[in-house]
Amino acid sequence: MNSYFNLSDFITSFSFASKAVNDSLAGHNLRVAYLSYLIGEAITFDNRFLYDLLLSGLLHDIGLFYDKQGYMFVEEHFPSLRSETRKLVQIHAEIGYEILRGYPYLSKIAKVVRYHHSPYFQALKEKVLLESQIVYFADRIDVYLKDALCSPSELLKKRESLPEFIEAAAEKALNPKVAEIFLKKVYPKDSFWFTYSDQEYLQREISFLMENFSQKIPIEYSRDLSQIFAYLIDFKSPFTASHSSTVAVVAKEIAREMGYSEEGVEKMEIAGLLHDIGKVKVPDEILNKPGKLTREEFFIMKSHVFYTYQILKEMRVDEEVLSWASLHHEKLNGRGYPFGLTKERIPLGSRIMTVADIYTALTEERPYKKALKPREAVNLLRELVSKGEVDGFVLSALEKCLDRIERERSLVVEEAKETYSKFLGKV
Repeated sequence: MNSYFNLSDFITSFSFASKAVNDSLAGHNLRVAYLSYLIGEAITFDNRFLYDLLLSGLLHDIGLFYDKQGYMFVEEHFPSLRSETRKLVQIHAEIGYEILRGYPYLSKIAKVVRYHHSPYFQALKEKVLLESQIVYFADRIDVYLKDALCSPSELLKKRESLPEFIEAAAEKALNPKVAEIFLKKVYPKDSFWFTYSDQEYLQREISFLMENFSQKIPIEYSRDLSQIFAYLIDFKSPFTASHSSTVAVVAKEIAREMGYSEEGVEKMEIAGLLHDIGKVKVPDEILNKPGKLTREEFFIMKSHVFYTYQILKEMRVDEEVLSWASLHHEKLNGRGYPFGLTKERIPLGSRIMTVADIYTALTEERPYKKALKPREAVNLLRELVSKGEVDGFVLSALEKCLDRIERERSLVVEEAKETYSKFLGKV
């Protein structure tokens, strides 16, 4: 089985993007992961247990990637829930569970994420995993400390008052055994506080820990993990809920038509699923604007491919997946972005992705436009070929397999809609 990226690199790098989701979340998942790991290490040296804790800490708020406004999304669209604080808090945990639970190597993590906001009294009744209780403890500690992290004097005050906070919350909210381990084994060490409060060194420490657990994953898992992150980006709007999934289908069918090997077709699908991952850095009001973008807004929108390149580079994905995914807005005449490459420097796989992305966008409905029929979209693409922007040979391949593309497309669109509705059902 082939593997196109390292699971540890992939998850750690994506976790570093939490600030793009919500400024208040900056570094939160890293600190929760680090503290959870240290508590776990004080309990056992079992590698599986520690790895699950680390991953669970990094991914515990993955449901918030679903919308950059987090809880505010729910409050805006579901005002009847505003007074139900407990339910609001649990929504992103349920979404995180739904995102992760379908993937075998993350099924345990999914359960931890689902119950990471279960207080101790509830955890006892529901027999919640110890990992969830540890992540919950670390999450509550970080919420208590985070406003003081930028000020040594404020952090010292919080450090001194922390045992009192824990004592008041123990028994009902916090697992008393976890609290005891933290106060005896972690809390007294200055090294913990120095690392915890320094974002740069915290990132290095998390990367080092993850590297120790480094593992390669087979191709079908590469595809599944890519699908997770495609949904996280696309589900910001019902109009884009199936965009990356459709681009992946169109691109892989074109690649198949052009004679790519089965491995090449698989890589093309993964690149399609990841091609818009950089949109995590673009504000929602620009992504979902119903009308024409201003010059400044379009400039910001164009940055998404640059960030796709940077994020995937940090994830150390396969080189071809990296270039195919991140160069889909380059044009053969050199007038594309973000690098302004000319045709000699644009790989064939990237040209395929360009055609797949444009075709998909033209045939999707948006608030500001109607969806074109397949043949209408092909005609518009022909005009772009005549302008020297896209590859005519790639377009010819698309035309030859158009019926097959539309059959496959209908299946992934329905699957994406069903999954999107399932996520909404959680709120």
